[in-house]
Amino acid sequence: MWIVSQDRTTIVNTDTIACFNIYNSQIWATYGIASEADNGYFSIGKYSDKRIYSIFKQLTDAVTHPIDYGNKFEMPEE
Repeated sequence: MWIVSQDRTTIVNTDTIACFNIYNSQIWATYGIASEADNGYFSIGKYSDKRIYSIFKQLTDAVTHPIDYGNKFEMPEE
Protein backbone atom coordinates (compact mmCIF):
# COMPACT_ATOMS: atom_id res chain seq x y z
CA MET A 1 0.00 0.00 0.00
CA TRP A 2 1.28 3.46 -0.89
CA ILE A 3 0.48 6.58 1.14
CA VAL A 4 0.83 10.02 -0.47
CA SER A 5 1.35 12.91 1.96
CA GLN A 6 -1.09 15.81 2.17
CA ASP A 7 1.37 18.20 0.46
CA ARG A 8 2.06 15.58 -2.26
CA THR A 9 5.84 15.73 -1.66
CA THR A 10 6.21 12.30 -0.01
CA ILE A 11 5.06 8.85 -1.01
CA VAL A 12 5.77 5.92 1.26
CA ASN A 13 5.13 2.19 1.16
CA THR A 14 3.37 0.95 4.28
CA ASP A 15 5.73 -2.05 4.37
CA THR A 16 8.34 0.33 5.82
CA ILE A 17 6.00 1.99 8.34
CA ALA A 18 5.86 0.70 11.92
CA CYS A 19 2.90 2.84 13.01
CA PHE A 20 0.86 6.00 12.49
CA ASN A 21 0.35 8.53 15.31
CA ILE A 22 -1.58 11.72 15.96
CA TYR A 23 0.41 14.47 17.67
CA ASN A 24 0.25 18.26 17.59
CA SER A 25 -2.59 18.36 14.98
CA GLN A 26 -0.60 16.18 12.59
CA ILE A 27 -0.66 12.57 11.46
CA TRP A 28 2.82 11.07 11.67
CA ALA A 29 4.25 7.96 10.04
CA THR A 30 7.00 6.17 11.99
CA TYR A 31 9.38 3.79 10.28
CA GLY A 32 11.95 1.39 11.68
CA ILE A 33 11.85 -0.92 14.67
CA ALA A 34 11.39 0.55 18.14
CA SER A 35 14.67 -0.96 19.37
CA GLU A 36 16.70 0.56 16.51
CA ALA A 37 18.49 3.83 17.07
CA ASP A 38 17.92 5.03 13.50
CA ASN A 39 14.14 4.83 13.30
CA GLY A 40 12.42 8.07 12.38
CA TYR A 41 9.14 9.75 11.70
CA PHE A 42 7.62 12.34 9.38
CA SER A 43 4.33 14.18 9.06
CA ILE A 44 1.97 13.05 6.32
CA GLY A 45 -0.71 15.64 7.02
CA LYS A 46 -1.87 18.45 9.29
CA TYR A 47 -5.57 18.81 10.09
CA SER A 48 -7.97 20.64 12.35
CA ASP A 49 -9.12 18.94 15.54
CA LYS A 50 -12.56 18.43 13.98
CA ARG A 51 -11.21 16.46 11.00
CA ILE A 52 -8.08 14.69 12.20
CA TYR A 53 -9.78 11.65 13.71
CA SER A 54 -12.03 11.01 10.71
CA ILE A 55 -9.03 11.27 8.38
CA PHE A 56 -7.02 8.97 10.65
CA LYS A 57 -9.88 6.46 10.39
CA GLN A 58 -9.81 6.75 6.58
CA LEU A 59 -6.06 6.10 6.66
CA THR A 60 -6.36 3.02 8.86
CA ASP A 61 -9.22 1.70 6.71
CA ALA A 62 -7.06 2.14 3.61
CA VAL A 63 -4.12 0.32 5.20
CA THR A 64 -6.24 -2.59 6.41
CA HIS A 65 -8.25 -2.86 3.14
CA PRO A 66 -5.79 -1.79 0.40
CA ILE A 67 -7.71 -3.48 -2.41
CA ASP A 68 -10.69 -1.19 -1.77
CA TYR A 69 -8.43 1.86 -2.28
CA GLY A 70 -6.55 0.75 -5.38
CA ASN A 71 -3.38 0.14 -3.33
CA LYS A 72 -2.80 3.92 -2.96
CA PHE A 73 -4.20 6.41 -0.47
CA GLU A 74 -3.74 10.14 -0.93
CA MET A 75 -4.05 12.13 2.30
CA PRO A 76 -6.97 14.57 1.84
CA GLU A 77 -6.59 18.34 1.78
CA GLU A 78 -7.57 20.30 4.89
